[in-house]
Amino acid sequence: MHAQVVHLQLYTFYMTQNFQCLSSTLSNQEILLIENYIALEKLRYDERLKVGFSKQIEENIEIAPLILLTFVENAFKHGAGEDAGSPEINIDLNVNEKEMNFEIENTTNFSEKVQNSEDSGIGLKNLRQQLDLIYAEKYQLEIRQSENKFSAILNINFSKK
Repeated sequence: MHAQVVHLQLYTFYMTQNFQCLSSTLSNQEILLIENYIALEKLRYDERLKVGFSKQIEENIEIAPLILLTFVENAFKHGAGEDAGSPEINIDLNVNEKEMNFEIENTTNFSEKVQNSEDSGIGLKNLRQQLDLIYAEKYQLEIRQSENKFSAILNINFSKK
């Protein structure tokens, strides 16, 4: 577990220090970061947290660093962190040379519904701005929320010019 914590620290430090020069990272590096983050969070929540992470990677492509981790962090912060029961987080990632599809869903205790809007939280607003700058018309982000579930679906089309 110590190696996973060190990897998280080094990767995050490297990406933040070099972000001006480095606009992308390989998808397998981002996946390793997510897996290490999940392992670290599982230590906090013990057996009551259920996390599923399925991935189908046909091609190791370049993606913007830390974008996917932002969604994962939010799922833990606003889902598992606010759920005293048995929180669940499910992540599905599919990558090929033409597109990346990322879906994350977590249980919540929210009673208000958030529509697919720009003002659904400062973190999501900042993430949308970052996606606009990096991917412009090449991405779609859909946010869904019900009384007990929150999901984000990100599709990035790499074949669009």
